[in-house]
Amino acid sequence: MSTQKKNTGYAEAYRGIDFRSEPHLYKVGIGERGVLIAEPYKGEILPHWRFRTEEVARESSERIYTMFLSYKEQDDFVGMDMARKILQIIEKGPKIATRESS
Repeated sequence: MSTQKKNTGYAEAYRGIDFRSEPHLYKVGIGERGVLIAEPYKGEILPHWRFRTEEVARESSERIYTMFLSYKEQDDFVGMDMARKILQIIEKGPKIATRESS
């Protein structure tokens, strides 16, 4: 099976699921997998994801880390994992962030 088919299946399996309501359906993926799919976290975190310059990325990561801590206070593992994945992408730099966001 090709990588593209595997990734498509993974994406399709996550579409339409509200992971806040059904966190038991969430599976921790390899690397940053699922970060652009899992709702409602995608809609909450991605508006704050910026990486145009180092300063913008730093401000973005501070905001997303605050969200991570908020998810932690709420015992929201899925939210914590989504925020962590975005922070890892930001840390890797603009080249990776651009690839992941497209």
